[in-house]
Amino acid sequence: MRRSGRHTEEHHLIRCLAPEKKDDDDTPATEERLTSIENRLDGMQTRFDDLTDRIGDLTSRMGNIEQLLQNLARIGGGGGGGGAAQS
Repeated sequence: MRRSGRHTEEHHLIRCLAPEKKDDDDTPATEERLTSIENRLDGMQTRFDDLTDRIGDLTSRMGNIEQLLQNLARIGGGGGGGGAAQS
């Protein structure tokens, strides 16, 4: 019976490499960097959510101001007075 393992180890065209040792020291550093990136992304997401809320609030206020100006123009009795309110 042929012993292929021994043949492979001794064959001049095939090189057997020792298994690479896994550095346990590199893993925590990589995990720390990933955790740091995740925390930064979470912070950015929170800021974007806050910005979205502020833009929505500003848009709502602008709509309210526009309605107020239109109502004031109607009350003032001038249909053409709306142009002066836009500046």
